[in-house]
Amino acid sequence: MTTLRSNSTETRHLRRRRFNRLFTNRIRSFRKQQNIRKFTVSPFRIDVNRLLLRCVRFQKRRYL
Repeated sequence: MTTLRSNSTETRHLRRRRFNRLFTNRIRSFRKQQNIRKFTVSPFRIDVNRLLLRCVRFQKRRYL
């Protein structure tokens, strides 16, 4: 029974949640690193964040 339901919406949901957590952690650590470095150029920081978010969005789409 469980083997038949392995590809159900339930498991997909769990996988998605795990994946999201993984990425939020990555973003959080990235932001922490930035805070430690204290970028003097703020536009660069904004650009990097935007780029990172775009990557996350793209990888989510590919993954799910």
